[in-house]
Amino acid sequence: DPWWLSHYPPNGWGCQCTVIAYNLRDLNRMGKSGPDKAPAIKLRKITFKGAEIEMPEGIDPGWDYAPGGSDI
Repeated sequence: DPWWLSHYPPNGWGCQCTVIAYNLRDLNRMGKSGPDKAPAIKLRKITFKGAEIEMPEGIDPGWDYAPGGSDI
């Protein structure tokens, strides 16, 4: 899901967020038929290093990418 491209932890200095992967059997045990739908990405305007930029809510500036992700 595209949501993970900007929200995969860590999301800022001192972030203690974690991600737990579940397979379909685990989801079925929890009464689900598949993964939950990701929330909408809400952007906010902030001033960072003298420039106004848009950042996803809850993400610190410079942390809005998935580690190990590729721009290619």
